[in-house]
Amino acid sequence: MSRRKKWTFAAAAAALILLIVFTAVSYQNNNRLMPRVKTFTFRFDDSCKTDYKWYLPEDCIMSDGKGNCKVYRLKDRMGRFGKEYYTEEVLLHIYSENGEKQYRETDGHLRVEAPEIWEGDKIVYECDQFFAPKETVKWVNPESDE
Repeated sequence: MSRRKKWTFAAAAAALILLIVFTAVSYQNNNRLMPRVKTFTFRFDDSCKTDYKWYLPEDCIMSDGKGNCKVYRLKDRMGRFGKEYYTEEVLLHIYSENGEKQYRETDGHLRVEAPEIWEGDKIVYECDQFFAPKETVKWVNPESDE
């Protein structure tokens, strides 16, 4: 092998090692800086299937500066490091009757109108830092939602 080929091979090997190190560091930083979320699996009874009025825990309902209420659903996709989880925003309305918002007094759940929420959706109820819709998050409790 000529001297030029040896130097080219050494440079390629060094570049490969650098790429592997940078990828490993990027993966660790990505995991460390990602918001951590806890979810619950949404279940509803058969009596409410047609009117899309569900009871949700007050902890999972968030509002923006404009007064819109929303919840975040957890979804998965293939990402740079394999399967990753991200949040999807679901708009909802607090159910009102005769102009007054209705609360479920016994356990702190709110009655909402949310036609986009489906049986088995993973709804975010706790997070350790602010996140945006479609942002990649770390799912803390997957075994409790299965």
